[in-house]
Amino acid sequence: MMTAPDQTQYAVDLTQQFDPGTVWEYNNSAIQTLDAVLSAATGENIVDYARTQLFQPIGAKATMATDPSGNTLTYQGVSGSCDDMARFGYLALRKGRWKDKQIVPAQWFQEATMPSTFLNDAYGYMWWLNNDGHVVEPSFPDRVEYDGKLIPAAPEDVYAAIGAFGQFIVIDPVGDYVIVRLNNITDIYNALATDVDPVGLTQMRSILKAFEEAKI
Repeated sequence: MMTAPDQTQYAVDLTQQFDPGTVWEYNNSAIQTLDAVLSAATGENIVDYARTQLFQPIGAKATMATDPSGNTLTYQGVSGSCDDMARFGYLALRKGRWKDKQIVPAQWFQEATMPSTFLNDAYGYMWWLNNDGHVVEPSFPDRVEYDGKLIPAAPEDVYAAIGAFGQFIVIDPVGDYVIVRLNNITDIYNALATDVDPVGLTQMRSILKAFEEAKI
């Protein structure tokens, strides 16, 4: 899909490999179909909609990337500073409220941070969850699944936005904190070929373990 000139159309045109409700796997193409869904629902280009309805109201300067056909990339391509990501994390921590304005409905955050399928207790609406149950990791290149928690050392209430190569935003609604980690990857294709943990879960677990142990 990444090489297709129209990545949204490529994603929409894919057929299903398995019957619905039988197999769960993190799938970039499935996420990219959201460009078509959101564009139809809002009547706007998602780059513009995200800027005016999400980024600007919280003071973030982040931007979203597009493919050669002008489609917004919904599975990758958000460029932002550590401050931008922290603002987004804080918006999630406050259930969509920024100062005196509700930017995102609180009910959506409530639903988004619950398992969206019985096939994976660690995944909501594009948020990774820390429920104790059956976990299917954002695996690459191999499928990894087990029973337990995604981040063993962290509380079950913790949830996270996880990007590639150890970039993440972690929200703890009970501890009332946000952790942001960015990782400057200059040679993505070389990293894909050589990195034994391209998602960065090992790093995230180590950081969260150290954070929990450092709490007073």
